[in-house]
Amino acid sequence: MSFGSCVRAVGDLANEIAKVRCAHPDAIPLISLSSEMMPTKMGARPKPYFKVLDWRPGKGEGSAPPRADAALPSPEPAELDDEVTF
Repeated sequence: MSFGSCVRAVGDLANEIAKVRCAHPDAIPLISLSSEMMPTKMGARPKPYFKVLDWRPGKGEGSAPPRADAALPSPEPAELDDEVTF
């Protein structure tokens, strides 16, 4: 494992947390540390991977956010009907 792959794994986890926390600011992920193989010039090497197993409600939040594998609802057509003026 390289230092860069470890930094990338933490960054990927941070991005996933940020996406969910847009809708659920106090959500806490329950994660599992595993590894995945990544191709390199010297053959396949393992890299760390943080898998989100579930989301727990944080302090002050009444319900947990949807599971990581749940489908997101489609936006309403009215939400997409906006104009950008130049």
